Amino acid sequence: MDPIREKIGRWSLERVQFVLNHLEDFVTETDSIGQQMATFSSQTGLNQIASLSVPPDEKGQTSVAVLQQLVPFFEAGFLIQKLSAAADSAWWVTDIFSRGQIFNLELKDQVRAEELMVSISPLQIVRAPTEKILGKLGLPFLQPKVDSSGYLIRPTPTVALLLISALSPLWIEDHMKQAQRLINNAFCE
Repeated sequence: MDPIREKIGRWSLERVQFVLNHLEDFVTETDSIGQQMATFSSQTGLNQIASLSVPPDEKGQTSVAVLQQLVPFFEAGFLIQKLSAAADSAWWVTDIFSRGQIFNLELKDQVRAEELMVSISPLQIVRAPTEKILGKLGLPFLQPKVDSSGYLIRPTPTVALLLISALSPLWIEDHMKQAQRLINNAFCE
């Protein structure tokens, strides 16, 4: 693991917002995280990935392992979880990634996400404008590209991923179908 990442640990929302708003101040020749974030461009090619692997020692952390592997393919994303499958249990954004970097939120900074959660099967994908999503979550500082959309995938009753992409309409349908296939397969193993 990157030594800087080990020192940072879990992120407060205030720290995430500060880093994203002042990214250009952090970009130096020696600051690899800042450089990566400043030059980030999402990749295509999910159709060339056979599966998302979860190391045996991280099986309890499947959600985070899957999210980490999706980072290069999307502008931003959110891991949304709830503690139990009970209908009255709250949904929380526990991890965020943006511009190629993942931020594990401190418990006190996790964001309630009930307004975004809809009842969908693992075979469905729900699309919404990014500005609307970020407004509901109170996270407008993430500032994705103007023409981006958010895509909600819910592989289990207690886990959902909200992925933001600015891929062209010609490519996004296949890209999201591949993401959905990989995510669902990772949670079925």
